[in-house]
Amino acid sequence: MERKALYLERLAAKHYDYRELNFLDQDIRVTGDAALITGRMTGEVVIAGQVRQLNSRTTVVWIRRDGRWRMLTFQSTPIPAT
Repeated sequence: MERKALYLERLAAKHYDYRELNFLDQDIRVTGDAALITGRMTGEVVIAGQVRQLNSRTTVVWIRRDGRWRMLTFQSTPIPAT
C-alpha cells in the first residue's frame, strides 16, 4: 500500500517503469458522483530493476468533485497462475 505522494516520488525516481498496461473486461457503474470500475489488468512493469508480468483483477473508485473526476482508490489483486 502506498500513499499518493510516495507513489509519485517513486515514479519520478524511475523505481517503477511501466512498459505496457492493458485494461480488459471492464465493467463501469456510475451512481451520482461516484463510479466503480472492475476488470482485469495485464502488462509488464520493471520495479526496482526487476521485470514483472502483471495479470490482476482491479477495482477502481472515482468520485466527481468540482466537476472533475478524481481517482479515490485503486486495488489490484494478482490472479494466480494456473
